Formats: sequence, C-alpha cells, structure tokens
Amino acid sequence: MKMTRSREILVTLLQLVFSACTVVLLFSFVLNLTATSQNYYGAHFPITTLSAECDAQLTQKFEKLSDESGFPVRVFEMVKTDMPTAQAATNAIASAEAGEDGSLYSENLVDYFYHLCEDYAKGNHLDYRQSELKVTAKKAARIFSETVGVTGLYDAQQKSAALHRSVTLSQFLSFAMMALSGVSIVILFTRKRLGYYRVLAALFGGALGALFASLGLYVIKPVQSLKIEPAVYTACFSEIADKCFSIVAMLSFAITAASLIAMIQIERHYQKSKDKVNIV
Repeated sequence: MKMTRSREILVTLLQLVFSACTVVLLFSFVLNLTATSQNYYGAHFPITTLSAECDAQLTQKFEKLSDESGFPVRVFEMVKTDMPTAQAATNAIASAEAGEDGSLYSENLVDYFYHLCEDYAKGNHLDYRQSELKVTAKKAARIFSETVGVTGLYDAQQKSAALHRSVTLSQFLSFAMMALSGVSIVILFTRKRLGYYRVLAALFGGALGALFASLGLYVIKPVQSLKIEPAVYTACFSEIADKCFSIVAMLSFAITAASLIAMIQIERHYQKSKDKVNIV
C-alpha cells in the first residue's frame, strides 16, 4: 500500500526532526561528560605539556633579565626547584576557579626573588643597592606571573557553566523529541519494518551530521577565541576541547556504521519477503 503525499511529507519532517535531535543529543551527551565536567578537566588537563612550555619560556625570559641585571640565569631559575612549574600552574588554575587571583603575583614572590639575588650578591661579595635588587626582583616576579599564572579564566568559567546548563536541558529535550518522532514514524507505516528503516535512516543522517560537525569544530578550534592568558593555557584548553570533538566523531562514526548495517539487513530481509510473495 502506497503512502499518501501528505503522510510522506509528515514522515520526512519527522525524520528531519529525529536527525537534528540526534546531532544535539550526541554533542550534549559528550559535552556533559567532558567539557562541562570539572572531574574531566582534572583528569585530562595536559599539565605536563603546560609546565614544559612554561619552563622553556621562563628560561628565555630569565636570560633577557640576566643580561639586564647581571645576575646569572641559574639564580632566577631556582624558582623552578623551589616552586615546581607544574604545581604552580595547578595552584594558579585552582585559585582562578575559586574566584581568586590566579596570576600568582604577590609581594611574597617579589621577596623570594629579592632574597635569591641578595644571597647571590653576598655570596660572591658583590656591591649592590637594595633598590636595584628590588627592581630586579619585581621584574623576575612579573615574568613568573605572566608566564605561569593565569588570567581571563573567569570568562571561560562563565561560558562553561552556561554550556553545562544548556547541554543538560538539550540532552533531555533532544532525547524526548527523538523518542516522540521515532515512534510517530513507525506508527505512520502499516508495515512496521519500513517504519524502522526510516527511523534508522534518520539516525544515520543525524550521526553523519554530528560526525562532520565535530570534524569541522576540530579544525576551527573555537576554544582559541577565549581570552585566556598566557596563550599556552588557551592551547591546553583547546587540546581538551579537541579530545571532546574526537569523542563525538568516534561515537558518531560508530552509530553511522551500525545504523547503515541495520538498514542493509532490513532491506535484504524486505527484499527476500518480496521475492517470496512474487514466487507464490
């Protein structure tokens, strides 16, 4: 029995709704478990990559300060031993997330570098002025702050919180709409097998759309638009986002393949049934 034109249009519209909701559900499900989860950030934040990059930048900047001040680079780099970069960066992120100053700059840090310079000067019997040491210490503290400390994380946090609220709601609504549209499609067919086929076709289209969307976001890297300083932090958060998009892509690919296989099986079964009827 052939479907009427109006019913065919209705089925097509329901398929489009199902496909669109599939895209939303896949992204909201993965983002809810990753990008908006504090536990995920704690477990997957590339702190090793961050600390290595910060250490390299500190060395370069301390070399310039060494040329200006006359103090050897090793004097300033003692901070890497006394305040390991990985731990300092972790503390900076924790402070920023708590709404506190994540820049790490403080008078205590200035005093720390001051005493390093003073101890070196005294140990090597160098003439020095306290005012000059103070200026050098402030420059060293500023370098450490601008390289390892983090600013601009509040804006990222606000966007993450808003994203968490939206994906939670989207996850619920998209699932409900998928269930409603899927059941409606099956009901509209007298031969339920054809209804299941159309639902699988909609699932295939939605998963394929999510796959291309995730690959596009992986290339575009939207997280890099966040104004987090220094830039190495933005790169780290972007790396986490790339992992999220990769998960969406892999999940979408799996669903695309599974739905395609199921569609082929239904098509073969339908064709066999049709052949039997023709023989009879």
